[in-house]
Amino acid sequence: MAVPNYDHIVVVVMENHDYSQIIGNSQAPYINSLAASGALLTNYDAISHPSEPNYFAMYAGSTFGITDDNHYSEPDPTLDTILQGAGKTFTGYVEGGATSYDHNPWESFPEGFSVEKDFSTFPSNGSFSSLPNVSFVVPNVNDDMHNGTIQQGDTWLQSNLNSYVQWATNNNSLLVVVWDESDTDPSDHVAAILYGAHVMPGAYNTAYNHYNLLSTLLAANNLTGPRNAATATPIDVFSPGTGGTLAGQVQLSGATEGVALAAGTTVASFTDTNTADPAGGFNASISWGDGTSSAGGISGANGSFTVSGGHTYADEGSFLLSVAVTRTADNATITPTGAVTAAEADVLTPQAATITGTAQQALSNVTVATFTDSNSANAAGDFTASISWGDGSTSAGVVSGTNGTLAVSGSHTYASAGTDPVAVTLTDDTPGTAAATANSTAQIGGGPGALAGQVQLSGATEGVALASGTAIARFTDTNSSDTAAGFTASITWGDGTTTAGTVTRANKGSFLVSGGHTYADEGSFPLSVAVTRTADGTKITPTGTVVAAEADVLTPHAATITGTAGQALNNVTVATFTNGDTANPAGDFTASITWGDGTTSAGTVSGSDGSYSVTGSHTYTAAGTDAVAVSLTDDAPGTARATANSPAQIASGAGTLAGSVQLSSATEGSALASGTTIASFTDTNSSDTAAGFTASITWGDGTTTAGTVSDANGSFSVAGGHTYADEGSFPLSVAITRIADNTKITPTGTVVAAEADVLTGQATTITGTAGQALNNVTVATFTNSDTANPAGDFTASVTWGDGTTSAGTVSGSNGTYSVAGSHTYAVSGTDTVAVSLTDDAPGTAKATANSTAQIAAGGGGGGRAISSPTTGPVVLAATNGPLTVTNSGAITSTGGNVDGVDGPANATATVINFGSVSAAGVNGAGVYLQAGGSVTNSAGASISGDYGVEIAGAPGTVSNSGTISGTTDAVLFVNSGSNSVVVNPTAAFKGLVDGGSGANALELAGGTGSISGLSGGSGTVTENGSWSFASFQTVSVDTGGTWTLNGGNVPTIANNGTVNVSGSLDVSSAIDPTSSGLFQLTSDATLEVAAAIGSNARMTFLSPSELVIDNPLTFGSNVGSASYAGSTLQSFGAGDMIDLKQFGQTGAATQYDTSTGLLQISNGTQQHASLDFQTSSLGSGSFHVASDGSGGILVTLS
Repeated sequence: MAVPNYDHIVVVVMENHDYSQIIGNSQAPYINSLAASGALLTNYDAISHPSEPNYFAMYAGSTFGITDDNHYSEPDPTLDTILQGAGKTFTGYVEGGATSYDHNPWESFPEGFSVEKDFSTFPSNGSFSSLPNVSFVVPNVNDDMHNGTIQQGDTWLQSNLNSYVQWATNNNSLLVVVWDESDTDPSDHVAAILYGAHVMPGAYNTAYNHYNLLSTLLAANNLTGPRNAATATPIDVFSPGTGGTLAGQVQLSGATEGVALAAGTTVASFTDTNTADPAGGFNASISWGDGTSSAGGISGANGSFTVSGGHTYADEGSFLLSVAVTRTADNATITPTGAVTAAEADVLTPQAATITGTAQQALSNVTVATFTDSNSANAAGDFTASISWGDGSTSAGVVSGTNGTLAVSGSHTYASAGTDPVAVTLTDDTPGTAAATANSTAQIGGGPGALAGQVQLSGATEGVALASGTAIARFTDTNSSDTAAGFTASITWGDGTTTAGTVTRANKGSFLVSGGHTYADEGSFPLSVAVTRTADGTKITPTGTVVAAEADVLTPHAATITGTAGQALNNVTVATFTNGDTANPAGDFTASITWGDGTTSAGTVSGSDGSYSVTGSHTYTAAGTDAVAVSLTDDAPGTARATANSPAQIASGAGTLAGSVQLSSATEGSALASGTTIASFTDTNSSDTAAGFTASITWGDGTTTAGTVSDANGSFSVAGGHTYADEGSFPLSVAITRIADNTKITPTGTVVAAEADVLTGQATTITGTAGQALNNVTVATFTNSDTANPAGDFTASVTWGDGTTSAGTVSGSNGTYSVAGSHTYAVSGTDTVAVSLTDDAPGTAKATANSTAQIAAGGGGGGRAISSPTTGPVVLAATNGPLTVTNSGAITSTGGNVDGVDGPANATATVINFGSVSAAGVNGAGVYLQAGGSVTNSAGASISGDYGVEIAGAPGTVSNSGTISGTTDAVLFVNSGSNSVVVNPTAAFKGLVDGGSGANALELAGGTGSISGLSGGSGTVTENGSWSFASFQTVSVDTGGTWTLNGGNVPTIANNGTVNVSGSLDVSSAIDPTSSGLFQLTSDATLEVAAAIGSNARMTFLSPSELVIDNPLTFGSNVGSASYAGSTLQSFGAGDMIDLKQFGQTGAATQYDTSTGLLQISNGTQQHASLDFQTSSLGSGSFHVASDGSGGILVTLS
């Protein structure tokens, strides 16, 4: 690192001791303390012997070839002359003033004694700033250890230089202690210590000597040493980064009163052009601008730093903040400043008070309101209060209280009794902005008695008079001697009218105010009654609300509108209406007319006494009959509305057209001749001819053709030809246009194209071998009387005669079709193959051909059929024996470790069971396949043993429609392949079903069923008929399947397992929160879950499907908060639904965070639900909620 630009350097030269004689010597404690706290050069060597050439090397950069201590005269330059030439200073301080050429090197150069002073002139007591830039200190021969002891020299150094040592560290100065030469060390190894500002303490093993020292002394003054010192590297023990330029700015601009800025808050930042300076080389002091200061923490590197600190502003306001940053290496300081605005934190909440008193008697310092402040640190003195007493006078209030609870008190004298609204406003002092008003009530009694009252009237009906004696309000008077004649009352009805009220005495001290009024319109009206006691002016004004109900009952009456195309209808009556409320004027209603030709306009309402007419103006462009909808609507807040459906019969100047469709039936594939009558129409203008019309026939099957118009004298027909390619019901329309005036009618009807297919099946004989696949063989042929229908209009089903059915492939044309299929028969024999060919909907044609399959037995590995009781084991062999067995009888094995059916060790085998297979004893399996294969257990069939089915060695498949039971396991796969278990609704497993260690699949087939256990690891058997499935990575629910997962075992979909739902899956118990699997919902799938699922699980909506959540309030963790964690919902879009059960719709609202995908749902009963959507796969649109019809809500996206 660069040598710092020191203000002062003092070099003390000691004499004639080896490094090892000084460092670590207990006789030199002070010197060793300097070595421990400063920089100790552990590889520093002198240049020569004796002393004088070493002093010359330190002062002039050369020994000049001398080898003794005699007096010489040598030429400049030297340390002194180089410093003097740069305007710097040098002094040699010599203890005792005695001349010693060998220790005072400047005496041998031209400057001589001009630079020498006695050591007694060396500054003391802290006045070291007067020292020259560089000084040499030469003790006498006793104190420099030449003749004296090490302890004597150590004591002298501490006594004479320690004050400078302490001063130098904080004043950009340096002390160097060095020995001129060694005593006995052959390499001239001596001690050298540097102590002071910018020195990094430690031991440095770099090789240095006196030339390096001279180079360092001059480098500190930006100068280069003479002779050998010119190429000597300066000593490198200094802290990095001295001298860089600092620049900074305040970063903090905002805070909130009373809210602590955390200790790590960034307050300022600064840069340093010397990127080597560390954060530890700076200190910072933050003046917060509110009279407080604190130390700042500094972090950063590479020339970029931040200053952080913590503070709390006690009050709002703008504060001038400054940060003093000092680099300790050179005391360079910057002080960036900036303004911090401490925002208002006070949120005032008013609490009204009830003030009681008596007219003419002073209220002294009474509490008129209280307030709470969210900023509990603000003092009462920070607020002012104003009190509006409600009688036209205002005064200041007195604020008291602490810890966020404040009270306002005031004094006042009311002139008269009554109830007065007292508005108490509390305001934060400037620059605060917080303010709140409490609306308190002053109940002021009179000397004779206190009054209190309330409005009695709450309801009326528009247009219906309230009788003059209707009770409007009631009030009480504590002075029982007051009479009704002593009061006046004024009723303000809330609709702009005020009338006098009649006061009557109800009983002792209780009075009624009555009056009569008619509300002209419906609505909600604020009603007040001013009651005044004439004796003392005491007044109360009870208030209330009167709801005037809707009285309008509108009855529509259609009108018949007649006109001519192209001629304006001007202000014609289009409908009339009667109203049950005869008082409402026509101006209270608006009308809208939909003319039936695609246009709408406003109507004009007229009439009175409950009878109204609606008129409008319009011009029809074409003749015909149009449906005119006329709506009459009461003005807001009225709700009355009625619609009259009037017909507009618009004639043409040339004649009126009317028509109907005549064609009603056809046959698929059979052509309607071109002259077939399709429709007929009439024209009142008998002079019109067929040539004056055009016709277009829309057949309803996607085709449109031109029609031919014929006949005359006002009666016409439209003819055309067409062939319906398929059966069905088709909407037919005929657009007829008169060319002269573009008058158009479009009569419509329905054509039923009848079924024309008559299918005839031809059976065939199918031959094959058991165990060998039949691939795409023709299983039947069919002929069709309708030769136009393509093969694609038909579907085929093949029932193979061995209990299996598959779809067939239909091919052919011109009424001749073939059906092909693929199948493998397990056993030999003759099977009846039923092949059905069916026309697609709405076609009804169907035929069945009963073909014959003649299946021969194969060689080794063929099939075996068992139909009678058989003693096991039945052994399947890869050679000279069957690999397939079909059992419709009973296979029974007895004794220990004896299987019912044994598969070979070197080939897969197939077991088809229609009967029963059982094994007895420990380790006996009903079916044991050693090398993989498949086991099909039909409905009503059973397989049992210690192990029901065990498949080892290679992958296997178990399809169960009957019962498989095992004392140890119902099904066990002992292989690492991909095994599968197909569960049909009639199946029962008694015992554990273990999928093994591979990627295994569990398939829940079509139909309705339930299972009671599913886990990612081991499962347990709980009781007879209770199932537990373990180690399946994929669970699939087939289309048409409706399955419920229940029972005691909490299911876990772990290890990134997958649940594919094509049908319906109801998980009625909780899914383990540790689940990390994927639920995939395909078209029309439904997944119902009861409770929480862990946040690692995912649910993907592959096509329109539904997720049902029984307990949405516990679906995930931290429900209703921003830290919600739950299953990720992927690819949710239009058509998908999420049903939140037991979640009320009233007040339901959604809040969606587009950045996180979090949807928060709440309702009026404070229920909360949360859903986590994957934003990258979410469909477009916004979320909507609606009732699911059963106490929950549906969430959709559109």
